[in-house]
Amino acid sequence: MAHLNGATVVLLDGPMGAGKTTLVRAVAAEMGVTDAVSSPTYGLVHEYRTAMGAPVYHMDLYRVEAEAELAALDLFAYFDSGHLCLVEWPQRLGETALHALPPAAHLTLEVTTATSRRLRLRT
Repeated sequence: MAHLNGATVVLLDGPMGAGKTTLVRAVAAEMGVTDAVSSPTYGLVHEYRTAMGAPVYHMDLYRVEAEAELAALDLFAYFDSGHLCLVEWPQRLGETALHALPPAAHLTLEVTTATSRRLRLRT
C-alpha cells in the first residue's frame, strides 16, 4: 500500500483470469478484512470493512455497457470518499470519467505463464 503514493483509487487492468479478484482478496486480507471477498460482477460494487472498521470498495465494471449505468451507480461518491476503491475493468468508465478521478494508481496484471503474473504499477 505504501507504493500507492496516497492514491485511494486503484485501477486493476488485465485480461479475464489474470488474477484481479485474487489480488483484491490478498489486499483485503492484508487490511484485516475477514469477510469472504468475491467478484462483484453482478452486484458491481462490494463493500468490505478493514480491521479498523474502514470501508474498502471493490468494483467490477465488466458488465457495464453504457454511461447511463455508470451514472446510476454514482461511483464518484465512492471515489471521492477517501476510502480505498479497487476497480476491475476500469476502461469501462470511459476516458472522461478516468480523467475526472481523484489521484489513482493503475495496476496492470499480465499473464506470463499459467501460474505466474507480472504486475506493473503506475501512480
